[in-house]
Amino acid sequence: MTKTRLLLIEDDFDVAEMLVTYFDAHEYEVYHADTGEMGIEMARFKYPQVILLDVVMPDIDGYETCRRLRQTSLTRY
Repeated sequence: MTKTRLLLIEDDFDVAEMLVTYFDAHEYEVYHADTGEMGIEMARFKYPQVILLDVVMPDIDGYETCRRLRQTSLTRY
């Protein structure tokens, strides 16, 4: 059985660690990005099926990250 690929875009280390541990224990293949820009790049190469996105981040906020993901055909859906 293949695992569901999940991309977590979260800048808070403690929150990210907790979520990665939780989803890993539930058989997800978890990728983590610290910034919106890094998350966009990872989404283009890892093809996640689910993206958990923080709203408040240091480089670009979650809303802008989501807009950019929606503008690219690889990450639109």
